[in-house]
Amino acid sequence: MKRLIFLFISFFISLLSFAQQVDEQQDKWYELFFSEGLKSRLSGDFDRAANFYVNCLKINPRSASIAFELSRISNAKRDFEGANKFIDLALACDSFKNVHYLRYAVDLKLSLNKFLDAVSLYNRLIELEPNDYENYLILAQIYSAAGLYSDALKVLDSLLQQNSDLEEYVIIEKSKIYLKQKKDKKAFSLIDNLNKENPNNSKFTSYYSTYYLAVGDTAKAIQYLIKSIQLPEGELFYFDLSDLYFSQNQIDNAYTYSNLGFATLSISSEVKYNKMIDYLQNDLFSCYVSDTLDFYESSLKTCISQYPENEAFYSLLAIYYTSISKDLQAIEVYEQINQIGGLSIDLWRDFLLLLASNDIDQKLLRYSKESVNQFPDEPFFLLFYGQSLQMNQSYAESLKPLLHAHSILKNETSSNLKSLKISVLNTLAGSYYYVDSISNAFSYFEEVLALDNYNLLALNNYSYYLSLLDQDLEKAERMSRQTIDLDPNNSTYLDTYAWVLYKMKRYNEALFIIERAVDNLPEDNSEVLDHYGDILFSSGDKDKALIMWRKAYELDSDNQKILDKIEANK
Repeated sequence: MKRLIFLFISFFISLLSFAQQVDEQQDKWYELFFSEGLKSRLSGDFDRAANFYVNCLKINPRSASIAFELSRISNAKRDFEGANKFIDLALACDSFKNVHYLRYAVDLKLSLNKFLDAVSLYNRLIELEPNDYENYLILAQIYSAAGLYSDALKVLDSLLQQNSDLEEYVIIEKSKIYLKQKKDKKAFSLIDNLNKENPNNSKFTSYYSTYYLAVGDTAKAIQYLIKSIQLPEGELFYFDLSDLYFSQNQIDNAYTYSNLGFATLSISSEVKYNKMIDYLQNDLFSCYVSDTLDFYESSLKTCISQYPENEAFYSLLAIYYTSISKDLQAIEVYEQINQIGGLSIDLWRDFLLLLASNDIDQKLLRYSKESVNQFPDEPFFLLFYGQSLQMNQSYAESLKPLLHAHSILKNETSSNLKSLKISVLNTLAGSYYYVDSISNAFSYFEEVLALDNYNLLALNNYSYYLSLLDQDLEKAERMSRQTIDLDPNNSTYLDTYAWVLYKMKRYNEALFIIERAVDNLPEDNSEVLDHYGDILFSSGDKDKALIMWRKAYELDSDNQKILDKIEANK
């Protein structure tokens, strides 16, 4: 009997151990799918991202964050019903506690005209944030949009009882509701009383403009906005008048008042910044004004002259230049900021990423070094500096900043820093390989794979370096195969796998894979074509091998090894 009990306990323990291993494996797959989904979403490949996130949801059907991401992707693809389904799942999994999810869900429900659902969600928001009075105003607006005007008025009356200082906002919202109810006189009376209580006040006078615009009298709306501008502090309405003229297709007037708005010192930098964001996002003037570039450029430069210490306008100008493929001008703006007062950490990041995306290696080396001098313990900058040195083949020099970054990140457990830590380790491995410190290179690859055993860059480079050294080819083949299992059309991974198979003398398989690599090349690549030639040669097709070597040599005429193969096999 004791033996049976012992066997049962042993079996139970083995089951627990097996279950734990399964859970750990599922966690790793979940992390991989989430990471790849995020990369795909950020790169704009929504279909690929959705596939990864769906796999995450299969592993953990109660993941609110994954359901939220799937809703955002569906929304971006204009699949609003799908977005609605996933946000409902996210809210249910989160027990309706995440304010960010709730606000997003309300916007989605409103776009689908699901007003009662939006009302229910906003009531939940008010429970979570009872002292945020703006929530009551928005709830009243939702009731109004649903045609539930009496409910909207009750919410406003309740708000006024809680905070009498909000009387002005409540009156304006009430007037909008009365206008929707076709109670124009009642709406006008509210606005008129406000003006009588506050004579010659530009803000209250502008409410007449809002009223006349709502009843369809655009001429009077413009008239009252002009009157508002003529009163003290009325220049604040330059942008409102510009927008109104724009809506009437009076572009010259819109253009004029917008310029006045940007030139006016009394208008806050925040208002100007938000207005420029609106113009840039909607590309408002580009269809009408031939010198749109001059308008955006001059307006931003005006703001920069008014607020020389406000990085936001510099950054916006750089972003604008980048959006119209004027990266060199954007780089000049960053250089200007650096000369004037120095770049903040955030602007340094944007600047270095812009240099890297344009392959401006020497400037990247110079400025990444400068960023490290300014922020010596910022691992992101240390990584960029190390990578720049590596690209310039200064492998030994690259080790110092990379090792410093590694020492800073070594004990960090934050998931936000995990990808940065992995990038540092991968770069370290590469530098150590090129200074012939193979054991160090491979140990850093192992460290990467301990953090993320599906890291494609580490799996690819580790397996390729092993193949170049003819070491542990079975391990190299296993790792390389994983990369093409996960990303089957990546020419780099296919080339590595073909090369590992070639080193294992599996020439037929290598030929099949290298041909897939060539088919998937975004542009001709000397190294891949050189490998193709070697594999063809070992497969017995020497004539075609010679053709590939010649193509490779045309792309890399300094490569003596390729030339030697061509000469030897003419």
